[in-house]
Amino acid sequence: LQVVTRIKNVFSKENLASKKDPEENCKKSIHNNHNEDLEDPLVIKLYPLVLRDETDGTRARRKRRRIRDEQEGQLKEEIPKNSESVNSGNPLMEPFPTIFWVTHPVVKALVSKLELERMGSKYENVLAQDLQKEKADCVDGEPSTTSALDRMRKAHLAYGEERRGLILPEDWDYIRDRKWEAAFSANRGVAGIRNPASVKCLHAHVAHYWSGCKDNLVGKWVAENVVKVMQSKAASPTSSLS
Repeated sequence: LQVVTRIKNVFSKENLASKKDPEENCKKSIHNNHNEDLEDPLVIKLYPLVLRDETDGTRARRKRRRIRDEQEGQLKEEIPKNSESVNSGNPLMEPFPTIFWVTHPVVKALVSKLELERMGSKYENVLAQDLQKEKADCVDGEPSTTSALDRMRKAHLAYGEERRGLILPEDWDYIRDRKWEAAFSANRGVAGIRNPASVKCLHAHVAHYWSGCKDNLVGKWVAENVVKVMQSKAASPTSSLS
């Protein structure tokens, strides 16, 4: 785990300032202590493999059990008495395609609000229109290299390459043994996306943008909307970002 961006790297005190109602519960607000808040982590980078306990509720384990039972011709409705306990304690490592995460609770909530407003679909429409324009403006069979969609292609490729670069040599052996190479291909971009015109998770896009990838235009659009909301809240005498 690594902190790659802090609040102070993205937001100013003016962004966080608000004319608050004195009777509000300030304990839950981003404005309690500006100096401390500016030092808070905004984006962290995580390793692209996750290790956790395997349980009977794990999809991978259920699949393995089903295959085993089919091979033995002993499909069962219930777990045999001599089977492993519900929580075997066996470690299970799985691919973890999202490496950049927004951590600040208030900022996460603002991005979630944009998702509820279906901004992801609106951004996809922009990229779809750009794709059509790109095809129409195609020169000598080659697409434009200055379109928004091309910027997103670069962003997804950068994400996939950075994810691959994080993996330790010994973990590559583990990945190859389980035939997971495709999950860690450089063609798998933000949050594992393979289609650059698709928008999967606004949190993942804006985290990538705030980590330093300025080609991620979806992340840029999300970031701009978050700042607008913060500024509108700050201008309201009775509003809060909590």
